[in-house]
Amino acid sequence: MVNWRGIPAYKLVSLFTKKIKLMAALPNTFNLGNTRDLIKKLEDTQILPHFALTSLNVTNVCTNIAVKETRDIIANILEKNQIKPQTR
Repeated sequence: MVNWRGIPAYKLVSLFTKKIKLMAALPNTFNLGNTRDLIKKLEDTQILPHFALTSLNVTNVCTNIAVKETRDIIANILEKNQIKPQTR
């Protein structure tokens, strides 16, 4: 496990993430914030005998992000939220 929190790029990404969430909140349909978030979402879920809970440990997610499509999605949300072009 590598802790990337001390590198300058991590701080830049954290700042960008905070700013973009204020202007263009993206839907978190399939995301979990932490273990408590998972427990809260599972509390009201009926678990049938044939269900299985699976956990995935995903690494290097950023290498597979479709950059153009991601930029387009963010740009569309910013435009929809009437964010000024110079801010976009």
